Parts: sequence; structure tokens; C-alpha cells
Amino acid sequence: MSSCPTDTSLLATSYNCIGETDAVPRVTLWRLPPQGGNTMFQQCNIEGHEGIVKSLLWNIKDPKSLVMIDSGKIHHVSLDSLSAPVTKTTIPIGPSYKITTGQWCPLLPNLVVVTHETSIRGFDLRSRDSTFVIERAHSDGYIRALDFNPNALYSFATGGDDCKVKFWDTRKPKALKEMTGHSHWVWNVKYNPFHDDMLVSSGSDCKVILWSVASLSFRMSNALKERKEGEDVYRPPPDSAIKVYDDHEDSVYGLAWSACTNSSWNFASLSYDGHLLVNTVPQEFSDPMKRHS
Repeated sequence: MSSCPTDTSLLATSYNCIGETDAVPRVTLWRLPPQGGNTMFQQCNIEGHEGIVKSLLWNIKDPKSLVMIDSGKIHHVSLDSLSAPVTKTTIPIGPSYKITTGQWCPLLPNLVVVTHETSIRGFDLRSRDSTFVIERAHSDGYIRALDFNPNALYSFATGGDDCKVKFWDTRKPKALKEMTGHSHWVWNVKYNPFHDDMLVSSGSDCKVILWSVASLSFRMSNALKERKEGEDVYRPPPDSAIKVYDDHEDSVYGLAWSACTNSSWNFASLSYDGHLLVNTVPQEFSDPMKRHS
């Protein structure tokens, strides 16, 4: 399920439609009802994918552009006509790659990055060529999570079956930093959309971990460069786990920060047993008087 970042009434879903003999994978675009309504309108089905769609990715600036990632291909879909979507580009990744997840770079609109097994691979939507490859980015199993830094070009984070959260630059073959704290697979990594020195991760160890990654923060780096002589500025904590939230009793598969500026320190987590928890960054790390923000 993926909501359009620029049109809050549009929602794309990937699911299996149960037939008489088997399950048929489908992708559907929905229009949410106006305030007070309770019935969604089915805008259209989006064809062209093969098998289960692993990721549905919207262009952060263009509500008429969507990427579908299935088990072996990237499909760039034009939604100029919501009643008749058109696949603009299909990039074959290869049947030997078992894709687990993918992301569309918010600052480089032609870059889509996918993960397969323990490797990471970037693709250009214009040329359809692979732009970079990082082999064995994680040491074991699968890479299950990937998220781009919302403020810094080329920067992204991953989480995998080796229980690690790692930070990368698309131009470099080795990780910039790795963090340990989970004791089982990492299913989610999410940058705070307003404060890129903070990231949360979750895993099948029932934990949600809040991390400080100030050394890799574009915003924090700029604030230190622009400070005036003698001016007091917020000094972030060293790169580390700020807090471990262990209130869940099952694997935590869903994770999201608030998209509102007035609640930017809040995040929600959803576990396999259906429990939804909302937490907030501790005040000593989010106090605007200390941050001068």
C-alpha cells in the first residue's frame, strides 16, 4: 500500500485476488472518499507487472508518475490518464535476482535503487542502465529495508538479516557507517523527513530503535557551517542508539514518521499481532530551544 505524497486522495495497493484455482497478483489505484464519505472509488487496475509487486513507489514531486518493482523488473508507469495508465519504461533486472525491496530517490528523480539478496543495485529510468552495484552490502540473508536521506544527495540507509543498520553513498562501494543493536532481522529503516540526523529501525526482535546519525546529517553539517562566531548551537549526541522501544510483543513490520511539521518528532510502529504504537523522540533531543529550530 502506498499513498501519493502530493495528492492525498490517491492510493495504490498491491494484493492477491483469489480466483477459482489460484491467486492473481494485482495493482489497483484508488481514490479516497471526500471528508465524511466511507467508500473508496476504484480508479483503475495497473497492468504490466509479472507476479507479486514488491514495492509501489510514487515520484515525490509528480503525482502522475509511479514505479512498480516486481520479482525481476522495474516498471515506470505514467498516470497522465488515470483511467488508462501507460508503462513508459520497463527495466529487466534479471530472473536470477530475488528482489526484496526498492526506493525511488527523492532528490535524484531518475534513480531507483533495489536490493536483491545481500546486494544493492541502482538504475537510471532514462537510460535503463545500472548506475552502481554494491555486492554483499550485508553479510547474511537478505536486505529487507532501504530508505534515502531526504536532504542529502546519494545518501541512504539499509537494514538486513545480519541485524545491522548501514549507511551508504551511491558513489562509494563501502558503507560509511554501520550500527548494531538489533538481535534479529531488520525490517524497516526510516529517516526523519525533517531532521536527517535521526532514523528509526524495527525488526523481528520486537524492538524499535531510535538512532542519532549526526555525523552523516546534511542539515546538521550546514547548521554548523553557517553559525556565527560565538553563537551557541545545538550539539547533537554521538552516533549511537538514543533509545530502544521494547513495548511490542511481536515482530515490527510497519514503521512511519509523522509527515506534519508540528509533530515531526512522532513516529508509529505496527507489529505482526496488530498492535499500533505511537512514540516520540525524547525531549532532550527534540527541544527546539536547544536545537534553535
